[in-house]
Amino acid sequence: MTQKPTYEELEKRVYQLEQKLTEKQANIDSIILNTIPDLMFRLSKDGVHLDFHADSLDKLLVNPDDFLGCNVRDVLPADVSDKYIHYIRKAIEEKTIQDFIYQLKFAPRDIRYYEARLNSINEEEVLVIVREITDRIKSEENLQRQLALLKSTQSLSKIGGWEWDVKAQTMYWTDELYRIHGFTPGLIQPGSAEHIQKSIECYNENERPIIMNAFKECVENGKPYDYEFSFTTNDGNKIWIRTVGEPIIEDGMVSKVIGNVLDITDFKKIEWALHESEKRFSFHLQNTPVGAITWNLNFQVIEWNPAAEKIFGYSKEECVGRHAVELILPKDIKEHIDGIFQDLISERGGSRNINENVTKDCRRITCEWYNSNSR
Repeated sequence: MTQKPTYEELEKRVYQLEQKLTEKQANIDSIILNTIPDLMFRLSKDGVHLDFHADSLDKLLVNPDDFLGCNVRDVLPADVSDKYIHYIRKAIEEKTIQDFIYQLKFAPRDIRYYEARLNSINEEEVLVIVREITDRIKSEENLQRQLALLKSTQSLSKIGGWEWDVKAQTMYWTDELYRIHGFTPGLIQPGSAEHIQKSIECYNENERPIIMNAFKECVENGKPYDYEFSFTTNDGNKIWIRTVGEPIIEDGMVSKVIGNVLDITDFKKIEWALHESEKRFSFHLQNTPVGAITWNLNFQVIEWNPAAEKIFGYSKEECVGRHAVELILPKDIKEHIDGIFQDLISERGGSRNINENVTKDCRRITCEWYNSNSR
């Protein structure tokens, strides 16, 4: 018959099991701690360093002997240590996790950023987890610079962008696109399909079906579009726009449509002014009593006005495409005129000359020529 263990023996076994469990738990805790890349500090409510953990001492900014037992005010710059004291007290008083970001300057161009997270252990101590986030902060700053540059570029070039998510049925506009439409940025709920209806209302009524069909074809069949329209903004301004839409294809289906809207009002004004200028010039050319002829670089006729027809006897239809020698130059001065023509092309001279010419009925006449290079 097996003898039952005594109370002392049972107590000893329990103690041994507890020791093994404690050692095992300590080993697990050690493994967990050593896999955490962050720095950990145990601080008193007054900011004194009581203990720390680091998977590598190289991550510490100062030697442990120089901060253990020391107050944060003696280790960190005043602005940073003040934050530590503030959030230590707040974590203990409110019994909530507190976090803040701070920076440390090691050299004029070596600034590093850290995130500190504090949680109260008891009424007297807090646990602080510190992580370096320099790369993250620099990436965010770079992104913000790029976004600011993009906004500035869009504003200067008057180009707004948009994105339609086909599956989610969401529409997003850039700030400049709101301004082109005459809306305050963000006035319409971001993502709302209402953007489409508000935009359509700015088109002339007879042109709305055109842009709506173009958008539909892009969404359903992946057909891009590029149009120019007159446009009335929400605040009543009359402008001209160029609107472009491009499909994004994923797995053979249109997943998104992205586009740009350009305010081309200034370009249109220049275009109209140029057109009016050309009309006036053409009118002057057709009605001036002075013969006006335009040649290409091969000395062939491009334009031949009515006065030239009267002077030389040839109609415009007879002259266009023909060389000067075939029409109005005596052969005996060809080399001389070729030299003048080449001087004009190379901008070395040839702007004025007097020479004999031949008419259609073979008369020799003397003409005074004023020449200019229109390249």
